[in-house]
Amino acid sequence: MIGFMCAIAIAFFLAPLTFAIAAIGDAVGRPIALTSIVVALIALYGMAVLFAAQRAWSLQRSGDLAAARLVTAKVALFAALPLVAWLSSQALKQAWP
Repeated sequence: MIGFMCAIAIAFFLAPLTFAIAAIGDAVGRPIALTSIVVALIALYGMAVLFAAQRAWSLQRSGDLAAARLVTAKVALFAALPLVAWLSSQALKQAWP
């Protein structure tokens, strides 16, 4: 079920953004490969997780422990989501008839 939900999330959030960026590139006259767009979006996601981790570290150093714990929980969640999606998709592929 989790794999199905991850597939829905990809279909409704990642795919339209990817196709919109590709269409804009085609309209401008510079076609962009879909794989390079996906790699760029994954890199942006990874950078966002790293920036959130840096924010949690700076909040912890400044003494705001409540905010640091909240941001650390968000970092853990956002770092775990791609792993959960990958594991779910692997389980879905193995269970599919």
